[in-house]
Amino acid sequence: MSLAIKAKELREERGKLEAESKKLIETAESEDRDLTNEEAARFKAIHEDDCKLRDRIANIEKQLQQSAELDKPFDRRRTAGSAVGSTSSTPRLVPAPNASGPTDECRLEIVQVIIAK
Repeated sequence: MSLAIKAKELREERGKLEAESKKLIETAESEDRDLTNEEAARFKAIHEDDCKLRDRIANIEKQLQQSAELDKPFDRRRTAGSAVGSTSSTPRLVPAPNASGPTDECRLEIVQVIIAK
């Protein structure tokens, strides 16, 4: 089973839990009373289960996002590391080469990256 399908199933399960907890509250409110001890215990259990499902879904979605990022092709022409002497380690986009080749700014940054390594 794919992770995307599993995440969808877990979200559906959360929906069922939400409907059940809503029914408990609506029933008690329509009868103008507090939850019984049994209902309160079930309400608490539903919300604990919901938290666990929410965490599982978040983990699956993080993994799906990471996998999608790693599956993207890497084009060295479009990114470069930080300039020499810069404290930033975040790659930044550089101008795309035009028909006659890379711009002077792009050439300079490529050379700086090579020198830095």
